[in-house]
Amino acid sequence: WSMMTQKIIFGVPSFWIERLPEIYALEKGLFDKRNIDLEIKYYFGGPELVQAVNSGEVHIGNLGFPPFLKGYIDGFPAKIIGSANLQQLDHYLVAHPNIKSISDLKGKRIGILSSGSCDSYFIRRILAKDGLEADKDVELKPMGSALNTDLDCFLKNEIDAGFVTEPMISLGEYQDIFRILARVGDYYPRYQWGVIFASNEYLKNDPAVIQKIMDAYREACNEIYRDPDPAIALGAKTFKVKPEIFKKALTRNLNSWVLDASIDVEGLQNAIQVQKEMGVTIPELDISKMVQQM
Repeated sequence: WSMMTQKIIFGVPSFWIERLPEIYALEKGLFDKRNIDLEIKYYFGGPELVQAVNSGEVHIGNLGFPPFLKGYIDGFPAKIIGSANLQQLDHYLVAHPNIKSISDLKGKRIGILSSGSCDSYFIRRILAKDGLEADKDVELKPMGSALNTDLDCFLKNEIDAGFVTEPMISLGEYQDIFRILARVGDYYPRYQWGVIFASNEYLKNDPAVIQKIMDAYREACNEIYRDPDPAIALGAKTFKVKPEIFKKALTRNLNSWVLDASIDVEGLQNAIQVQKEMGVTIPELDISKMVQQM
């Protein structure tokens, strides 16, 4: 069988600025010109996306490394084929303006994407640095897509803090709804966070198509980096924010984008080490079996 004629589902766990390369590539015809018919499908949580791959619904997509690793240990039939544009942890914990420090979070409600998503791991490490425990000292509230599609969960006072991504960070700052409390990357050494994966079945049957998808992704990253203005206009329209807010959102981390999708193996090893420190049981892994750079 070949996926040339079928629509390819590109599975993603969330709707935020990390999606910009694939949205841009779609909009600017970078997949079309390679005869790739691709659709981005949102699953709102890493474990939820892993499930879609296990069931054969998705063969390629973008995922945070912690849920990928958990899936992989449980027999997830896929490999990492590239790094997403956001390799380091450019992910932010924000809180109501009256919360000034991590220790102020004691007794508060913190919004996360889902139980087992990246931020459910990150919050434990951030709290632990200040001597707090996630399940004892704070309430973790899985919010699903609500956390990054609008700011209602803050405005309606459903949560006091949460992991918010761009462009919602810039929007929330602009509207004075919250302030940045911590950048996740400051708590972690060199790290490989966002990964692009493909199923083993797909790698065996259609490597040429996968290569074309990766080429389009790289082309998008490079075009956005070289000339951000068209991407800012597209992002503002896609995420329904003012262009000046999206510009702030994009430029906050654009300098640290990975443009060539090259996987940082040392970053993967660090990420595994971090999981072990968090008490996650991880068997001995041969990283070279997990990775197939495309």
